[in-house]
Amino acid sequence: MSTSAWTRPDSSVVFMDGNFQEYNINVAANSAESETGGVRINMIPREGSNSFRGSLFANVGVPDWQANNLDDDLRQKGVQDPNRMKSLWSINPTFGGPIKKDGLWFFGSFTYQRIDTYVANSYLNKDPSAWLFAPDSSEQAVDDQYARDVSARLTYQATRRNKVTFYYSYNMACHCHFLIGPALAGSPSTSEGSVYLTIPNRVYQATWSSPVTNRILLEAGASYVLEDQNFDPRPESVAGRITDSGFNIAYRAGVSNMKAYTPVEGARGSIAYVTGSHAFKPGFNLVMGSYEQTSRTLTNTQYTAVSGRPTSVIYYGTPVLAINRVRPNLGLYGQDQWTLKRMTLNAGLRFDWTDPNGDRIVQGDPFNPLANDELGRSLNLNFGKPVLAVCYDRDWAFGFQNRAYNWEFSTGIQQEIVPSVSVSATYFRRIYGNFGVTENTAVTAADYDPFCVTAPTDAPLPTSGQQICGMFDLHSTKLGQVSTLGTAAANYGEQFDHWNGVDFTMNARLPKVLLQGGVSTGKTLTDNCAITRTFPQDVRHDARPDGRLRLAEAPGHHARSCGEVRSAGQLLTRKDRSRLEERCC
Repeated sequence: MSTSAWTRPDSSVVFMDGNFQEYNINVAANSAESETGGVRINMIPREGSNSFRGSLFANVGVPDWQANNLDDDLRQKGVQDPNRMKSLWSINPTFGGPIKKDGLWFFGSFTYQRIDTYVANSYLNKDPSAWLFAPDSSEQAVDDQYARDVSARLTYQATRRNKVTFYYSYNMACHCHFLIGPALAGSPSTSEGSVYLTIPNRVYQATWSSPVTNRILLEAGASYVLEDQNFDPRPESVAGRITDSGFNIAYRAGVSNMKAYTPVEGARGSIAYVTGSHAFKPGFNLVMGSYEQTSRTLTNTQYTAVSGRPTSVIYYGTPVLAINRVRPNLGLYGQDQWTLKRMTLNAGLRFDWTDPNGDRIVQGDPFNPLANDELGRSLNLNFGKPVLAVCYDRDWAFGFQNRAYNWEFSTGIQQEIVPSVSVSATYFRRIYGNFGVTENTAVTAADYDPFCVTAPTDAPLPTSGQQICGMFDLHSTKLGQVSTLGTAAANYGEQFDHWNGVDFTMNARLPKVLLQGGVSTGKTLTDNCAITRTFPQDVRHDARPDGRLRLAEAPGHHARSCGEVRSAGQLLTRKDRSRLEERCC
């Protein structure tokens, strides 16, 4: 049995190879120790020994060794300077040995790695404060990243049957021009329009293990992880972000600036009973902590433009602080195996905007929701008011068996064909459930008018010159009316997300040679048609990483109200509609 470093599953800690002697990877059918299915990586740490030992790993990439496929054909298509390496290297020394022979050992590791890349067709801005972007074609923009790690481990053999370890790591990562270039959907960001992302992390860990007998092993551990993510504006960013769809570029400032402070505590313990044919292991895992996020926007304004002409402005009421507390998440498990002969919160506002005098300055009162000066009618009538615009259905947010879940099943068979050669086949199935949706209860489907547009006449387009319909326009009288409800997707229809996979492998153990090969195939089925029929005016659906579904609304489009929902294609009863409406804000 081994003890590995513990951290949050979605953390940004950069683990360095020199710290670990082995990686144990499970791709499916995890044990009951894991809270979720899927890929699980157990990193088995290195420890000191009774002799002093060290190692050094280093590598370097040389820009001149990189191939270049830029030719006249690509230049005619607009590619002037391609992506290319600027620098690529890393260094990782390690050293360990005894402090007291047969009793206390140490192991230390240091790592620094860097990768800098020139961004294709991206150049520095001559004047980061100017309204119009003026590229300096002599200075190609760089996407630079580095990470460094310092870690140390002490191993203390207290008695013959009791071992204690202490571990500390300081880890620093910098993506110094995060989201530069075409990293986001929409217009590519310039150098000063990227984000200065730094993530310092500290990991503290203590573990204890005791092989009580040759069949019983006791293990316990505790950890504390402090992660501090800083999405800061670039030092040269001094003015609000401009996204120009005509020039297809976003510049002057990053899309968002945020600080996330995340202290997380964890503990675990287990008893393992192992014989030749029987393995039984009960235990627990405990995670708790908080996630404190402070959102900011440079100058609290962002603009959109078309070929230099301003079209809209967004005002932000930042800074905004959101704190999510993770209550003690306790998991108790027990597993038995027998072997016989032969498994947040963000606030923003967008206005229609014109700039008749061409001074690139917004004239108007953003707190007045009606059209005034150069500002059109507000799309959020609650902007700047102490109004709760988001609420959650308590029957969905609280209670038993409401959390998103996934079931995983697997079964397999292995058969020896000839001596030392075997084949195996394994079937896997995952089922996700308890999806969620959000809807704007302030408007209904009747508040939208369908419309069509004519596609451009262009031979390569499959819809050349044809009418494209199925789009919806919100009535002007309903602009800005927002009251968001989060609730269970099951209130609107059935949704499915399944995965089925089969692995075929073959192993051949020949003298001094192990040959392995196989085929893996799988299929994912996602069916949200019932919900799509319930929300015909909604045009975009985003599947969340936790398995839930968020009905993301296109600009100016909202889902229908509680009273207009349908379930399995049928209108809800008056009683059901009243029950849903009572949960709305």
